[in-house]
Amino acid sequence: MAIERNTRNSKRFPKTLSEGILPGSIHATYARCGKRNCKCARGEPHGPYYHRYYRIGNRIEKEYIPLAHLDDVRAACARHSELQSELRENHRRHEALISSFKLMMKELSL
Repeated sequence: MAIERNTRNSKRFPKTLSEGILPGSIHATYARCGKRNCKCARGEPHGPYYHRYYRIGNRIEKEYIPLAHLDDVRAACARHSELQSELRENHRRHEALISSFKLMMKELSL
C-alpha cells in the first residue's frame, strides 16, 4: 500500500505498521457545516467521513481515513483484532497450564 502525502497539513495517510496491522476501530461520522441554506441544515448531514480511533496510553486518538484507503485500513484493523484474540486465547491456555502445574507440584510435595 502506497503512502500518500496530503499537502495541506503534511500528514501521511494511513499510519500503518510494516506488518499491515493497525490497532483501533473505524467509525463513520457525519457533520453539519452551519450554513443556513445547506442540505445539512435541513437534516441531511455531510458524510460519511471515516476515522480510526485508537488508544495511546490513556488518550484516544482519531485519524482521518481517506476513502481510497478505507478497505486497506479496515483489513489492517481486523488483523490486529484477530491477533489480540489469539493472544488472549494463548494467555488463557498458559494460565491453565500454570494452574495444573501448581496442582501437580502440590500433590508431589505431599
